[in-house]
Amino acid sequence: MDKDLEKLLREIIDGIHALLPKPKALSHAEHLILGRLFPAITGQYGNSDWTTGELLSNPVYRDLAGGMTNHKLGLLLSRSIGLDIAGRTLKRVMSVHNVIVWRVDQTGL
Repeated sequence: MDKDLEKLLREIIDGIHALLPKPKALSHAEHLILGRLFPAITGQYGNSDWTTGELLSNPVYRDLAGGMTNHKLGLLLSRSIGLDIAGRTLKRVMSVHNVIVWRVDQTGL
């Protein structure tokens, strides 16, 4: 590829990245909530998939989530994808009919 064209494409891509919204960092309180949730989730679900609806149908998880709604918990989870929290990472497995399927894996496994 021509070096000038390659440089121009790189500048365009860098400009687009600069315009994209930056993910909001987790607050200390949010990190604490996820630090309680992730070990409990892996304790019950192992490496199986789950939804926020399934999770919050259990009063223990509702309490651990601080009374969040499905929507609010989903937004928090979306911001925590790939972060190492309590030795675990969250993955978005898929979305089916506007329902997101999640999985928590132990870090390094």
